[in-house]
Amino acid sequence: MQAFDWESFTANKRLAEQGPPQAYEHYLNKETLDQRFLYYSDQQVEMAIFCHQEASLLPSHHRLKTIIDYQKSDGYWNLMTDDSLAEEGQLICSCHRVSEPKIVDAIKAGCRSTEELGQKLKCGTNCGSCIPELNHLITQTLNLI
Repeated sequence: MQAFDWESFTANKRLAEQGPPQAYEHYLNKETLDQRFLYYSDQQVEMAIFCHQEASLLPSHHRLKTIIDYQKSDGYWNLMTDDSLAEEGQLICSCHRVSEPKIVDAIKAGCRSTEELGQKLKCGTNCGSCIPELNHLITQTLNLI
């Protein structure tokens, strides 16, 4: 597997769009050919490219969506280097960084509603976009118990 040529990509993208340069972050581990490339403006991530010789080590669809939806003006480097979520499981509540295994454990421990999960883990208490997924996890987990 060959490394992604991010320098040529950046130059060609700029020529094709004929726009001002955009900021980017790039990470490369030459031993594993793990590459992470983020293109971003002042407001949001415009593009995320992740390459790895082991497909199982690529970010999940949910993690990529979290990266694309991320908005912060003081830097994006942490999006490429924060692999802790991969070890913790799928991120369900991005506002409070609550993973699926933590939510399932709380349901098994007695939380039976999104309100109870919110009280225990804070998930679903900010933007609320994870509430449908929380309800699904409650139903799914209770059916298994």
